Amino acid sequence: MKSAPAPAPSLSSAISGFSFGLPQFSASSLDDAQNSVLGDAGAVRGMVMTADSVDEKPRPVHKVSAEYPPRARAKGVTGTVKMSILIGTDGAVERVKVLSAEPPGVFDDSAVQAAKMWKFAPATYKGERVKVWATVPFHFNLS
Repeated sequence: MKSAPAPAPSLSSAISGFSFGLPQFSASSLDDAQNSVLGDAGAVRGMVMTADSVDEKPRPVHKVSAEYPPRARAKGVTGTVKMSILIGTDGAVERVKVLSAEPPGVFDDSAVQAAKMWKFAPATYKGERVKVWATVPFHFNLS
């Protein structure tokens, strides 16, 4: 049988009764720090997370297909480019990094250009929109 998780400690109650000798420093100010450290919802603003750590993952709402490089098409070359993209709180792609490409250097530029034009429903964490890194593969197949 699982037991209920222990409540988070209150930093101010753990040291109540002590005088720090500093007028600007009180035990109640530690509660503010605790909220930031232990997950106050307002603390997520400006945070950059991964797709696995958010409550709601970003969802593509507008995809742009990558252009098949003419030389690769003519030679019958296929491949995949795996990218990490930074999705902003507005759903726009802010940065793109190529993680791997097979074959290297053939489809990279085309995949990056397409990824930059994608639009997402933003990720959320504790009810707030957050920036998030997500991994996206682009497959180049002749069909």
